[in-house]
Amino acid sequence: MLIDGLTAADTELINAIRMGISARDFDARAAHLDVSPARAASLLSLLTEAGVLMPVERTAYQASSTTHVDAYAARIREEPSCITGRLTRPSVLVLGPLRRGLQALLVAAGMRADIIDRAEDALTAAQPLVVLTGAWVDDAVGAGFLHEHGIDHCHLTVGQDQARLSHVIRAQDTPCTRCAIGFRCDDDADWFGSWQALWQQAPSASLLDPVLCALAYAHQAERVREHILHPGRVASDLVISPSGEVVIETPEFHSSCSCRATVPQDLSHV
Repeated sequence: MLIDGLTAADTELINAIRMGISARDFDARAAHLDVSPARAASLLSLLTEAGVLMPVERTAYQASSTTHVDAYAARIREEPSCITGRLTRPSVLVLGPLRRGLQALLVAAGMRADIIDRAEDALTAAQPLVVLTGAWVDDAVGAGFLHEHGIDHCHLTVGQDQARLSHVIRAQDTPCTRCAIGFRCDDDADWFGSWQALWQQAPSASLLDPVLCALAYAHQAERVREHILHPGRVASDLVISPSGEVVIETPEFHSSCSCRATVPQDLSHV
């Protein structure tokens, strides 16, 4: 079969088809080669109509595409297939107003990420990491529930002039959200009342600077990946400015919080 007018990317995509590729990996490969969805679909249609494609069942030994992790794997000198397997083993759940933007990047980076509507939905997953996203304010309510049930979680909160990414919070092992609230109330006696007022407004992502959101997504995706591959390393908080400047902060336990000894009570009353 002859097809005129093929670009180098078209040819490479057809070679991938010839070698055997799943529908999901085909889409990812096309995107990696900068072949538009319309062009990729057209090529696939031509090959299908010509009768040169042979569908096969994926067997256990057939490796999936690793193009989405090749660059990262080369940088850390690991086998791409090994990285892919480790990234897709745990479940990452994303909650809150920024969930769709973050989830899309996590999936693009090779992680198994799903959107949930409530913190309670995390109870059905096996040892997930939950990312609580927030516009203007942290989701302290969801964090309280997750902490009470011993579910690992972290915050991604984007405000007007900065984004804040928390460390991975693990019950009894790391400072919790209540600790952070304690320090903020120490600095500003009116902080909690302001938090309640903003929380009740339920601000949406449309009110935020998309550039700052994109910066936050990128840093959060990198931190989630690091947590999956090297548990325990994401122990600091990040504050990101719209210019891209990053400040690293070390979280501390608050003296009024007993989270080191016992799991604190649910924050659902706040």
